[in-house]
Amino acid sequence: MTRFFSTASPVAFGVLAFGVLASTGCDQETADTCSVSNDALSLVAIVVDNGVKLRAEIDFESGDRTGLPNPLQVCDSETLTIGGESPTVTEKGDRIVYSVTLPLDTPPEVAFVLERNGEDEVEVRVSRPPSFSVTAPDDGQTVPRSEDLTLMWSPTVEGSEMLVSVEEDVGYGLCVVTQEGEHHYKTRVGVPVPDSGQWTIPAGAVTSETPGPCAAFYNLRRVLRSPYPADLAEGGFVEARVLRTVEIESVP
Repeated sequence: MTRFFSTASPVAFGVLAFGVLASTGCDQETADTCSVSNDALSLVAIVVDNGVKLRAEIDFESGDRTGLPNPLQVCDSETLTIGGESPTVTEKGDRIVYSVTLPLDTPPEVAFVLERNGEDEVEVRVSRPPSFSVTAPDDGQTVPRSEDLTLMWSPTVEGSEMLVSVEEDVGYGLCVVTQEGEHHYKTRVGVPVPDSGQWTIPAGAVTSETPGPCAAFYNLRRVLRSPYPADLAEGGFVEARVLRTVEIESVP
């Protein structure tokens, strides 16, 4: 039985970043990939389908990522391609991210290839899980918190799981609130639910600290892990996500 969801660490979901990213140079003191062998190199490669485009990104570190970050930039004598394209590089504090934006009709497997100098080529292939559409609620629908809400999507994947979360339009505000437990949707990772095509959020599971309406949205994510190279350092992962978002107006 294929399991399309694996509970990723907070690091996994922190990697996710949609939108336009500015290209920047790397700090001169940052180590590069030429300074480490394959068995000391770890990577995180992610592909995300948000229904509009595909974003594919990768970052490299020295070691197994259990201590302080040791980000690596790709050195001048090595070449990285993602889906056959040269990526944009973006510094993000403790990470150096290489990314490309691809059309939705890109083949379901995206290759990340690092041609190394004096080491074997590193290649990972990220397979995307099946796409889906949210059929309920409608985008922009008014959703009373005092009533059950049934999320519906299609098609389903037998034996898989869907991640469900709720967020607000403005940062991590407290207009909508959920409590610890089975229906704690207001988390970065979300709540894993059976990929059966529908899931009911019971009345009162989502509350508010204000009496009025709240602008919010539900995220549904289907996640698939791909094999991680055995000859690299542990601590990385290879993952694809299909993300669908539906905006709602949450009211008492």
